Amino acid sequence: MEVNKTVELVKLWGEFEKSHPLGSIEDFCKDFVSRQYKERIKDLSTNGHTTAITSALLMRIISRISRLNQIYASKALKETGLRHLDEFSLIQTIGLSGSATKSEIIYSNLQELSSGTDLINRMIKRGLIREYPNPDDKRSKLVSLTAKGKEVNRKSAEKMIKLFELFTSDLSEEDINLCIQLLKPTEMQFSDLWQNNKGKTLEEVTRDNG
Repeated sequence: MEVNKTVELVKLWGEFEKSHPLGSIEDFCKDFVSRQYKERIKDLSTNGHTTAITSALLMRIISRISRLNQIYASKALKETGLRHLDEFSLIQTIGLSGSATKSEIIYSNLQELSSGTDLINRMIKRGLIREYPNPDDKRSKLVSLTAKGKEVNRKSAEKMIKLFELFTSDLSEEDINLCIQLLKPTEMQFSDLWQNNKGKTLEEVTRDNG
């Protein structure tokens, strides 16, 4: 006989409330989703070797998706005027900000100053970005997109949106929003800290931010 779904939900809530007396409905939903995938996670393997540490498995999945995004981005950006994903990230950030200093653009993309500066200078030479004095600080310069850069930005964004939609085509809108909700706090936390953590050992970073 099929169990009434309302009765089953009330039962699950009761079990959750026993172990999480102060838990919210949002906490219950997260816990439910986590438990639904718990057994499936145990069955996942990496090159034939089961990963016992789920955090390591999660980071490996994120790392591989990031790498795949870079590989397919090279295909998406062909004939757009951009050469790889780092250029796309920089030109997108400049387009969204309107104008900013090189260091602001580079650090917001989690890039090293030297390599980021080199990429921006190359795009300046290709006529995609213009550089001009900062009226508020004579010691620095601002960068913004040229008309050509704006067109390249538009074309490349259209291509990359198709790639993003391809990568998420098997996920529902709810699943995508859940992923964002779960991962965004970590991204924000370590994006804010990475400059301060430069030069520190892993032990020091763990101690300061654990």
